[in-house]
Amino acid sequence: MRASSESETRILPPWKHRLKKRFHSLLLLRRIWMKSKKVIIVINLVEESVEKANEEIEKEILQELSTDLPVIPWLGSVEKVTVIEE
Repeated sequence: MRASSESETRILPPWKHRLKKRFHSLLLLRRIWMKSKKVIIVINLVEESVEKANEEIEKEILQELSTDLPVIPWLGSVEKVTVIEE
């Protein structure tokens, strides 16, 4: 191995320079694409919900939210909405 001097600079061939620029652009795009947002919603259920099992209510809510026009069954009021980024 030879020691590098301060005056010696590393010059990349044009094709390597272009490849390096594209690689960095792809990494930046990947970071942009990988970002996602999620929402956490805390709701109060209606009084009648105490008569149903929690698992049954969870199943109903999940089924309804998976439809084309989602509705939250048993919704009494919305207490808090938080958006997070990942």
